[in-house]
Amino acid sequence: MLPRVASGAEQAAPTAPSLPVGLEQYLLHELAHVRAIEAQAARETRALETYATLASGAVWSFAVLNLDAPGFLGLIWLPMIVTQLLGLRAVSIYGIMRAMRRYLVRVETRVALPEGLGWEQFFGPAPQRKTRVTTAIVFWVLLSLSNLTVAVFLTLRHLGVRIPSL
Repeated sequence: MLPRVASGAEQAAPTAPSLPVGLEQYLLHELAHVRAIEAQAARETRALETYATLASGAVWSFAVLNLDAPGFLGLIWLPMIVTQLLGLRAVSIYGIMRAMRRYLVRVETRVALPEGLGWEQFFGPAPQRKTRVTTAIVFWVLLSLSNLTVAVFLTLRHLGVRIPSL
């Protein structure tokens, strides 16, 4: 039997594997993936705010009831330290989220969506985004200042420094 000769169509077939989905499908899957990561990051920032608030409240509750306990001076600075560490983590996450949004805007622009379409293009310049970031900054600053104020006040009290009343 003679060997089979491939037809022209069979010979022209590419040797490298082709993508299983087209560019449009790839972009749809990628956008969904990036949006899911961004949503998870937003949830994490809200969780960090909750953890910082609960940790501060728990330590202050214990500290107020145990003003003369050994290790008190170290304990009262713990909320400030925890708040700063969690706040730094939140800032890092906000930076990652900003980069993801910039990328999504580039993709939305690349696929030439009509004016006003595309969530990131629509939501990007809107005041809601700035409000969310501004309220997060205000939260972390106020919590840090509150923890600092209470820690300084209790340190002075513990050391016996009289604080004049206002």
